[in-house]
Amino acid sequence: MKEKTGPIFLKTIYLICFTAVLLGGCSQIKLEKKLGPNDAEFYSKVRYIMTRAEVKVFLELPSEERERFKREFWKRRDPDPDTEENEIERDYYNRIEEANSLFRTEGKEGWLTDRGRIFILFGSPLDRIQFPQGGDPYNRCREIWYYGNFPVVFIDSSCTGIYELNTYDLTSLSSNNLIYMHLLNRAQIDAQKESSGTGTGLFDFSWKVKKKAAADRVTGEVLVSIPYRMIWLKESEGRMQTTLSVELELVGGDGRIVWRHSQSYGLEMADGSIPKEKNFQITIPFDLASESEKLQQKGNRIFIILTNTADGSTLKKVLDFNF
Repeated sequence: MKEKTGPIFLKTIYLICFTAVLLGGCSQIKLEKKLGPNDAEFYSKVRYIMTRAEVKVFLELPSEERERFKREFWKRRDPDPDTEENEIERDYYNRIEEANSLFRTEGKEGWLTDRGRIFILFGSPLDRIQFPQGGDPYNRCREIWYYGNFPVVFIDSSCTGIYELNTYDLTSLSSNNLIYMHLLNRAQIDAQKESSGTGTGLFDFSWKVKKKAAADRVTGEVLVSIPYRMIWLKESEGRMQTTLSVELELVGGDGRIVWRHSQSYGLEMADGSIPKEKNFQITIPFDLASESEKLQQKGNRIFIILTNTADGSTLKKVLDFNF
């Protein structure tokens, strides 16, 4: 396993993620199942470097917005945006293809194996030591990959060619266990960092709809929560300011717009410091008395578009609106 390691990976040699992004929960699983084939393939393949915040945003986006997300995902990681090619994106997908070739004996695509995952994120090890059956105290097959003095251990308990990443049982390396685990944790955090100083940061918010249906009307409110740390502010007359624009659109199951609302909210802080409450809250009430009959059908959806005028960042999300 030889690979020429270019300068682009010298800064990211400790990129590694030993678990796919683990948010858990029924809501995430439901959103994952709704992904189309192209979106599902992208989501699956970038799982090793996708942050939790990015997972949340990607799954909550309307399908027509995800292509833009994919472009921005790699743009945020582009080490040199002045060049035509994104070296990180190129090398990442090249390593997936190479992993498929190198580790194709485990009953699934090579990039989905533990060895494939480590290879994609680390590249070729500087040294790879293989222990066949009988070369392990527990009669297991084993591989140890070294990146400098940093060991990565794989165990094939039954010697059938299926290797699993082993992060605890280091056998003869047990004296290094605490340092080893510290490096694993540190590397996992580093693997999810976006390139600093290039591209745009990830803009996100949380929202939910509280609704109450009666015989002749549907009432409720849309609750939006935006972390102050994700709001870009501009300095004006010695104060930090911006305007947040919110657009809402309720679309019936037949595709027709049932309700539309737009409103702007000014935000100003004296010194730009984050307030104690940490989130900027917006509450938008609604009363759909004249539209309640149209909403009795299934397939209703409510869209929200949030725009920060200070930097032009915008994000669109969608929720089901059935009752």
